[in-house]
Amino acid sequence: MEKELWEKCAAFHGHECGGLTIGYKAALYAIKLLGLRLPEPARIFRSIRCSRCGESTSEHLIRLCGDEKLCLDCYQAYNRFAV
Repeated sequence: MEKELWEKCAAFHGHECGGLTIGYKAALYAIKLLGLRLPEPARIFRSIRCSRCGESTSEHLIRLCGDEKLCLDCYQAYNRFAV
């Protein structure tokens, strides 16, 4: 587990160095000292641009209307005038 976490940290940091090592060890010590748990990985949503207003919004907040990808505000306005 620790080796895998170190490799992820080094990949994120871009290289292995003394500063990374000290920060990594300090973080592990703090986690142990405070009795913390590492959080589960978060789900990452990509950003999509609204076809009407051009606003970038999270993928899970986009609605499809025909061939258009609409943000919630544009979707609500679209549905308000739908017959």
